[in-house]
Amino acid sequence: MKKIINRIWYHKVFYIMMIPGLLWFSIFRYAPMYGIIIAFKDYNIKSGILKSPWATPLFKHFEYFFKSRYFTQLLSNTLIISVAKLATGMCASILLALILNECASTIFKKLIQTLTYMPHFLSWVIVYGIVLMFLSESDGFVNQMLISLGMKPIPFLSSPKYFRYVLVFSDMWKECGWGAIIYI
Repeated sequence: MKKIINRIWYHKVFYIMMIPGLLWFSIFRYAPMYGIIIAFKDYNIKSGILKSPWATPLFKHFEYFFKSRYFTQLLSNTLIISVAKLATGMCASILLALILNECASTIFKKLIQTLTYMPHFLSWVIVYGIVLMFLSESDGFVNQMLISLGMKPIPFLSSPKYFRYVLVFSDMWKECGWGAIIYI
């Protein structure tokens, strides 16, 4: 035990440098996890999280969710969208990184890299606003172009047929530049 204390004392500067990181993780990663117990309680807003009674049986809410008629649809949508985002995002990022790596003009390369990296800094609320501006059924840019060509507008954002594609494409557009920088 004395050997361990001597070793800690010898490296005290490193332990002091760990304190901010440990505090950050404690405050922003571990402290909010106490809210997870809501899943095991019959939550009452007046009583709060800690004073609400425990669910009986303990996994009552999980059983309800797993037996729900929407469970398989929710699970399949989650898996399909996650795999699609992973595959398209990775392929697009690698392709962009290869294109940027082969670019001869340094100025053009940095310009394209900056333009493709900028969406990464936008919040998802702003990205949704941009997607809505382009794909809205009533006054979106794409549907206005279709109407001017004599075609019917397409409900991109409200149709299950198109929604997964819109979601995956918007994620790819937002994160492609960041991924390319990582791969470069």
